[in-house]
Amino acid sequence: MRWNRALKGVSTAALVGAQLALIPGLATATEGSGVDRVVGAYFGNWDIYDRGYFVKDIPAAKLNTIFYAFAAPTRDGTCGLLDAQADYKLRFEASKTVSGVADSPSDPIGGNFNQLVQLKALHPNLKVVISIGGWSKSTYFSDVAAADATRKRFVASCVDLFIKGNLNDPSVPDDGRGAIKGLFDGIDIDWEYPSVDPGNGAHHGAGDAANATALFEELRAQLDAEGAADNKHYLLTAAVPAGSDAGTFFELAKLAGILDYMNVMTYDFHGSWDGYAAFNSPLFGEPADPTSANPTGNTIGTIVYYLQQGVPANRMNVGVPFYGNEYDDVAATNHGLYQPAKPAATQPDYHSLIDVTGIVKPEGGAQKGFEQFWSWSTGEPYLYGPDMASIGKPGAAGRGVFVSYENPFSIFERAMLVRFLGLRGIFAWELSCDSNDAALTTAMGSGLLP
Repeated sequence: MRWNRALKGVSTAALVGAQLALIPGLATATEGSGVDRVVGAYFGNWDIYDRGYFVKDIPAAKLNTIFYAFAAPTRDGTCGLLDAQADYKLRFEASKTVSGVADSPSDPIGGNFNQLVQLKALHPNLKVVISIGGWSKSTYFSDVAAADATRKRFVASCVDLFIKGNLNDPSVPDDGRGAIKGLFDGIDIDWEYPSVDPGNGAHHGAGDAANATALFEELRAQLDAEGAADNKHYLLTAAVPAGSDAGTFFELAKLAGILDYMNVMTYDFHGSWDGYAAFNSPLFGEPADPTSANPTGNTIGTIVYYLQQGVPANRMNVGVPFYGNEYDDVAATNHGLYQPAKPAATQPDYHSLIDVTGIVKPEGGAQKGFEQFWSWSTGEPYLYGPDMASIGKPGAAGRGVFVSYENPFSIFERAMLVRFLGLRGIFAWELSCDSNDAALTTAMGSGLLP
């Protein structure tokens, strides 16, 4: 069933509410319950290179939190920047700045940091949080968390750099002391993952779960001390994984008492490792999914698992991906869904599907050899090109291309989930993957922002 045709006359809130009501033992929250909502998204410092997506392009009126990615633990146990050029050394021409005025070489700092300062000036309620780690930069978390002394040293360096704002760079006037004070409103830790090497080369040890808790306690203590001096509450957040493995990586209930909230990464449920075409971020599970025996293999299942582990609803943000997965050489049965497939090397984002290739129409539907479908049981859109070899390349009849992705309706469903369950909010990975008109970001805040 084509999703745009099927949605006529359907109340999204009623649909999601009815589906949630079918989950045994899942209590829904009253409208307006909980604390102030979070509508956030990650911005990568590499976005200025990859897409030419700058801070000025961030739709800040449609968000209240930006997670700036990434900083990382260093080999010597301190907190370090990954790209000083992008972060504060580059000087942007007028067309690439928030103010519309070119950066001056005499400005103390430039780069993304200067642009974020300008963006916050225009949007006083906007929070900017530095994210430390990520998939490829979690190498040394186990080392810095292993002992009290290493935890204290690491956290002190993070607070000195990002909260006190000391760049400690001789190329910046006064060594950059206090140069970015006030830019960051907190720290986000993305440790992937304690106790294991999930394939990214991360150091790990048997005591990582407990040490991670101790690391967050040290972060909370030092942030609170700095906050008392600044008369401000500094946020402490964490990106945490989907699925029941989360409970082996982290002491979830303990973390819930330390963190302001968790960004639950409810995506990458399926991917190139599966060998068949499936949804990146299904809202609900369904029996036809080959992994359906795992009840946490979908967004709802993961959120229920976290609740069962003692994490309060208002300490969780549900995650949405602005990117999808492409599968090639897929049979036409069931429009390719759950059929054996060859994973493609690319992960098409919404920007590429809408603005670059034009496969997806903004008003709904698909073109250029693809059809668009909607899975009611999982709450997901998908594309199938029956005679395509890859996106943009025609192929032989009978084998085609399957694309899992998110659209404004599927993102809005997640916003409804936040409201019904009283979750803290919603976040996305990541901003440069959205369409030029910020359609997905707009859908995230629907019904959540004032």
